[in-house]
Amino acid sequence: MQPITVAVAGNPNSGKTTLVNAIAGTRLHVGNWPGVTVEKREALLEYQGRSIRLIDLPGTYSLSPYTEEEETARDYLVNERPDVILDVIDSTNLERNLYLALQLLEIEIPVVLALNFYDELKRSEEEIDIATMEEMLGVSAIPTVSTKKSGVGNLLKKVVEVTEDPLSHRPRQLFYGDVIESALRPIEENLRAEYPILEKKYPTRWLAVKLLEKDKHALEDIDLTNEEVNALTDEPVLYLEEETEDDAETAIANERYSLASGLTREV
Repeated sequence: MQPITVAVAGNPNSGKTTLVNAIAGTRLHVGNWPGVTVEKREALLEYQGRSIRLIDLPGTYSLSPYTEEEETARDYLVNERPDVILDVIDSTNLERNLYLALQLLEIEIPVVLALNFYDELKRSEEEIDIATMEEMLGVSAIPTVSTKKSGVGNLLKKVVEVTEDPLSHRPRQLFYGDVIESALRPIEENLRAEYPILEKKYPTRWLAVKLLEKDKHALEDIDLTNEEVNALTDEPVLYLEEETEDDAETAIANERYSLASGLTREV
């Protein structure tokens, strides 16, 4: 049986490295990602009779990368498509950390949230309504305290559970508001109709969002001509920018921030 590949993502300072160390211990191997000087940390471990390959991705705030570390994390998730994404979240800074989490959901890979620093959250007399968060996002969320190895067993148990039934653990599709959804719809429809080969490699909705954002990394991935891209996106982008009075990338980023803020208030 193939090992379960788990990519560990998270913002810098989310306690991700400490949590990975708590899970992997001495089994952690350190090298470099191919072609870059970014450190690569991975481990192979056993849990409940299953092999788990843990890949610690560089810390990142966004999947619209601006640094070599963010680009490395983004490329791995989009092109290698691990079985599960373990997203380490600073529970005491939920709204900011949810911005990355919402982008991870778009990739349509099962996600497990590690709600880290949960002891600090409780010390501040706050809690997260985990059941509501799981329902709203379509993911599992586990409280953890990486410095005490608290929650590690529950995380690994959930990772195995998710991979045994991935279809029932697919993240919910986010709703970006009427204007953005109206701009996305024709791009999605035309991608499916004209470029079915891309649908086999990338989630169509994720790719439509990236094209609407004019994401240069996605444009390099799909290798369409400028004319083909323009035919897909010109009218939707114009509509979106006229309606929002913002460029498309900013409009979508604003909607993600709004969703993260709203979710934080809810839970």
